[in-house]
Amino acid sequence: MKNKTLKSKIEALNKSDYRAEKLKNRAKDFALKVQNSDDVAHIYIYDDIGYWGVRAQDMVDAFGLCENKPVKLHINCFGGEVFEARAICAAIKGYDNTVDAEIDGICASSATWIAMTCENVTMQDGGIFMIHNATGVAFGDHNDMRKTADLVEKITHEIARDYVAKITDLSLNKITDLMADETYMTATEAKDYGFVDDISNEKGGEGGEPENKTNPNIVNENDYEKARRQAEHEFLKLSA
Repeated sequence: MKNKTLKSKIEALNKSDYRAEKLKNRAKDFALKVQNSDDVAHIYIYDDIGYWGVRAQDMVDAFGLCENKPVKLHINCFGGEVFEARAICAAIKGYDNTVDAEIDGICASSATWIAMTCENVTMQDGGIFMIHNATGVAFGDHNDMRKTADLVEKITHEIARDYVAKITDLSLNKITDLMADETYMTATEAKDYGFVDDISNEKGGEGGEPENKTNPNIVNENDYEKARRQAEHEFLKLSA
C-alpha cells in the first residue's frame, strides 16, 4: 500500500492540473530556501524538479547566496523533469566548495541523481530512496512511439551509468534490474547497496544496531529475496 501511495504521488507530476496549480503559485515561492550559519549554508529542495517546481536556475541562484561556504543540500523530493535535474547536478559539480546531501524524507527518481552528485549522502532513518527507469509520454504514429521508446531507453542507460560510477560494488546489470523493478529502499537498504553513506537518527540499541536484528548477514548479502524468505520462515515457526 505504501508503494502505491508513493507511486501515485510521483505520477501526479504528469497531471496538467497539478502543474497548472504549481505554476500559478510559482511567482511567490519559486526560490529555494537558503539558510546561512557561521560555517555552513543549508539549501532545501522541498519541491518537485522542473519548471513547475525547482529549476536549475534556482539552484544557481541559491549557490550565489551561500558565500562559498560548504553546503548541506536538504532533499525531500519525489523527482521530476530529467534534464532540469541534470542541470542541477551540473550546478552542484560547479560549486566552489563541498556540497553534502541530507535526505530528510523521500528521495525518488531524478532527485536521487542530485543526492548522489554530492560529496557525501546522509539519509534520515525512516526515509525512502527510490530508483526506476526513465518515463515519458509520446504522441504520433508508430515511428514516433519507437523513437520515444529509444530515447527513454537511452536516458535510462545513462542514469544507470551514473549510479555505477558512484557505487563501484554494484554491476551495471544489478543496477538496471533495481531500476526496472522500481525499487523502494529504506535508509538501511539504501546504505547497504551503497546509494547513501550514512544514516541519521538511526533506530536501535547501542552502537546503532537494530534491536531485533536476528541475522546480521542477511542485509550485507544484498540479496533481499533471501531476506524475504528468511522472514517468512521465521513467521511460520512462530505461528506453528
